[in-house]
Amino acid sequence: MAVDTGLVEAAALVHDIGKAPGGGHAREMTRRVDHAVRGSEWLREHGHGELAAAVRQHPVTVLGQAPSYEAWATEAGLAGRIVAYADKRARQALVSLDERFADWYARHGKSELLDTALERARRLEDELCSAAGIAPADVGRRPWVAEALRRAA
Repeated sequence: MAVDTGLVEAAALVHDIGKAPGGGHAREMTRRVDHAVRGSEWLREHGHGELAAAVRQHPVTVLGQAPSYEAWATEAGLAGRIVAYADKRARQALVSLDERFADWYARHGKSELLDTALERARRLEDELCSAAGIAPADVGRRPWVAEALRRAA
């Protein structure tokens, strides 16, 4: 399975564009799925529809609410699955799925949605890492990311 790295990197860079101010965006809604909907719609409207599915499918809530893992994975496509996995592992530093979900559980409480999303995120991690021939502990950032984060700080 071929990966369009340019598409994945572009989608990863803009996956939270729906959280940006403007466009009727309400701050209290930024942690919900609608930032992904807004972002994917904005991308389509501005001629970047190829990024829309990856952006729309990345939130933990979408992963947890999908009728099945297979339905979500089909809708997300390969690029969307990679972006969603990166979203589950990255903050300012890479963290494990357990660390990331522990943060979500601490902020939002225990829920069936998060339990389902964690189970599916583990399946996603297994599939992507197996396809890449690496262990989850060997996942790393692209070389340019450290410099970009340093410049942004």
